Amino acid sequence: MLKDCTQLRLMSVKIKDLLCSRPQKGIFFSDFSHNQISDLAIKNGTVRPLGGLTLLHDVLLSHNNITEIRQDAFEGLGNLQIL
Repeated sequence: MLKDCTQLRLMSVKIKDLLCSRPQKGIFFSDFSHNQISDLAIKNGTVRPLGGLTLLHDVLLSHNNITEIRQDAFEGLGNLQIL
């Protein structure tokens, strides 16, 4: 889908649910700041919010309405360094 994309910036677009479950192998930086995200919970029983971004190194989530971050929300994101 985003074959040659290395950055994903979705700032101030009023996203409420964060769900990137389809594999996007090249993305290492994502900016979801200034949205309406309220949680980073698993959806539909098994789908992790950022599960498809396996190479993700940086993710920006500032200026959202996040009230819950589940312990396993970032499971499988072994390269994640900056949150």
